[in-house]
Amino acid sequence: MDALPDLIEFPIDFVGQRKANRLTNLLLFSGAALSVLVGFVSQSFINTIYAFAGVFVLTLVAIVPAWPYFNKNPVVWLKPKKIEILL
Repeated sequence: MDALPDLIEFPIDFVGQRKANRLTNLLLFSGAALSVLVGFVSQSFINTIYAFAGVFVLTLVAIVPAWPYFNKNPVVWLKPKKIEILL
């Protein structure tokens, strides 16, 4: 049971989080507009739902895994300073 979080965790850096957020918004908003257009042209609400479902799955595949594109700027931690306490 301890290995389960390691299987479902996809760590990315802070810059990668910003990129993922922007890409998510871009894909979902443009996909919603495209889905409405598909539904309007075909005059079918179910085509709108199918088109947006496809966009949603595409967005999941593009965003959820920790692609190397999202890990180009790793966090560099500072080394701890040794402090001597004089009594």
